[in-house]
Amino acid sequence: MTAPVTRNPRFCNKMRQRISQAVDDRGDTLIEVLITLIILSVSGLALLAAFSTTITGSAQHRSLAANDVVLRTVAESAFSAIQQQQSPEYQPCATTATYSSTNNYGAPSTYTVTIESVQYPSSGGWSMTMPSDCATSAPPQLITVQVRAANGTTDQTSFVVDGRQQVVATSGTLGIRSLTPSSLGQGALVQNLVLDGFGFVSGATVLITGGSGNVVVNSTQVTSSTSLAVNVTVPTDAATGSYAVTVTNPGGGSVTHANLFVVNPAPSVSSSTPTPTSLPQGVQSQTVTVDGSGFINGALASFSNSGVSVIPGSTVYDGPSQLTMYVTVSPTAPTVSGTVTVTNPDGSNGTGGAFTVTPGVTITSISSPTSSSQCVVSFNQPGQCVITGTGFDSGTTVVISANATSIEPVSVTSTSITFDVTGDGTTSGGTGDVTVTNANGASATVTDGFVNG
Repeated sequence: MTAPVTRNPRFCNKMRQRISQAVDDRGDTLIEVLITLIILSVSGLALLAAFSTTITGSAQHRSLAANDVVLRTVAESAFSAIQQQQSPEYQPCATTATYSSTNNYGAPSTYTVTIESVQYPSSGGWSMTMPSDCATSAPPQLITVQVRAANGTTDQTSFVVDGRQQVVATSGTLGIRSLTPSSLGQGALVQNLVLDGFGFVSGATVLITGGSGNVVVNSTQVTSSTSLAVNVTVPTDAATGSYAVTVTNPGGGSVTHANLFVVNPAPSVSSSTPTPTSLPQGVQSQTVTVDGSGFINGALASFSNSGVSVIPGSTVYDGPSQLTMYVTVSPTAPTVSGTVTVTNPDGSNGTGGAFTVTPGVTITSISSPTSSSQCVVSFNQPGQCVITGTGFDSGTTVVISANATSIEPVSVTSTSITFDVTGDGTTSGGTGDVTVTNANGASATVTDGFVNG
């Protein structure tokens, strides 16, 4: 009889636990592998999508960057062709079709260039409405140009051209073309300027700024929507160099044109000039030179002595450091020392030098053996006469205007001249003026002081 099998309950339970644990371990490992594969697949797809997007964005960025480079080239070429070339394409009454280009304004063949709009200043801004007087006024134009690449991407920009071929500063519908004159010198007083542009309205103001200070704007008058009359003074200590000009309309709106105005250095007069440093009263048309620096062609000199005058039209511009002119000194000019002022055409001036008026030649009497008031000689005969006065020098000459054939000085002192004279044989009783002239140009005359008796 077979003995029954005896089972150990504790052993059996342990075996069941081990089998169950082994089964559970194998199940967890498979699930984890599957989940990992799924996650990797999803992540890979996301990375591929992101990478694809990045590539696409980078390509678009490169395309836009290339468009920008082409656009700048096209805009510069179009601006030059329309305004700056010797034969500009500018048309005063232009439309978008006016500036259609046959050479694509320098763009590569893969690009298309289009003039998108041509606009004109108006009270409300830039407008497509063409001014009625465009044929004669040559108005500025706001031109918008577009470039289109082969892939369809586009870029555009705008620039202003001007029918007067001037650089234009614009802001909205307000613009500045030019300033005339465009420069003045330090110390220029109450000078009138004309500011040319467009969009000016009543009450517009002007500022001229630069350097260490501003040019003083005394007044601004709106003469038209395209012109301002500006009265300015340049301080003597204004910094030299370029200044910006700003126009502001009442109620808002302003525009600034950089480097539109220049302040020039004021001229200076050397302390050693003029040459000569003195002239006597009564001098006529004597050459005087003035030395210094900063002279501009057209500069004029003046003397602080009211009796000294420069003959109009006689000043010669020898260069930035010298002027030559003819000067006349009145017989009654004050015998004092004074200065010389040089004024440039731009209104600037400089004062210096030391110029003195000295006593001139005077004639107190003229006499001969037969007359105490005239030089009288017998008809067609020689005689001797004496002139008394002041300021005579060793180079003094005597001239008789008529009825005398020869004059020979015998002696000359600072107060007396003795001379021989012979009357001509033409007119008995004829008279002549007697003129005494020093070597320095000073002179004095006695009317009818000679008689050919």
